[in-house]
Amino acid sequence: MATVLERLQLRNVSLQVMPTDAAEHPCIDGPLVLVEMPELRMLGYVEGHARSQLVSDRKEVGDLMRRYGMIRTQALSTGESIKFIEKLAG
Repeated sequence: MATVLERLQLRNVSLQVMPTDAAEHPCIDGPLVLVEMPELRMLGYVEGHARSQLVSDRKEVGDLMRRYGMIRTQALSTGESIKFIEKLAG
């Protein structure tokens, strides 16, 4: 846990914890990665139980970005997440 808390001191690192008692969230079926390419093009990468997929279609990437936004609103804030991790670490 100390390593996680140390990493959170870096200015390019943020973390938000999704509470275990939260209702189902938009990415419950697997991880989601959004990547901004140098030419300002966005790509998405999703993993599921049966497959993984690189997404380049603008509409589909837009859907993934909305999912990501919804997850961020359901998760604890960065400050609350740090307190949660500190509590777990004891």
